[in-house]
Amino acid sequence: MDAERIYSAACKLKKKYATADPFELCECVGLNVRFADIGSLKGMYKYIKGNYFVLINDSLDARSKALVCCHELCHHLLHKDIAKNIGLYDTMLYDMDGRTENEANMFAAEIMIEDSDITNYACEGRTAADIASILGTDINLVLIKAELMRKRGFDINCALRAQSDFLAAND
Repeated sequence: MDAERIYSAACKLKKKYATADPFELCECVGLNVRFADIGSLKGMYKYIKGNYFVLINDSLDARSKALVCCHELCHHLLHKDIAKNIGLYDTMLYDMDGRTENEANMFAAEIMIEDSDITNYACEGRTAADIASILGTDINLVLIKAELMRKRGFDINCALRAQSDFLAAND
């Protein structure tokens, strides 16, 4: 799926349910969200006996829980067939190598960050780190959003790249 289709899917979802809150969106689409101690996993999306579940590691901070929830919501909307067969388990967000993980990260960026937030702060000369701090989100999500906006024709001055190991388990 290309960036434009992910953008369109995210916009339609936010408009249809009048929210960008990933937990509310999961509820709206009938996706069951649960929290548990799941070790090194950040989250997982699983199909069990006719029901779809997002399981989020309860040891994560609130910001990370919302991000994982949105990431898994994308799997529900775009990768349901994969989950029916094997499930999707995330030990690391921002894995930009796998197609499904990349799409889930792009979707989360489109849901959780408004274009206007990036353009307004970028016009003020703010860095990606500044914008992430102001928005209360992760710098990698800001960088992914900026890259997606560039692909849609925005002139965003942000040349940094997201790091694929951002939410990897700390040893």
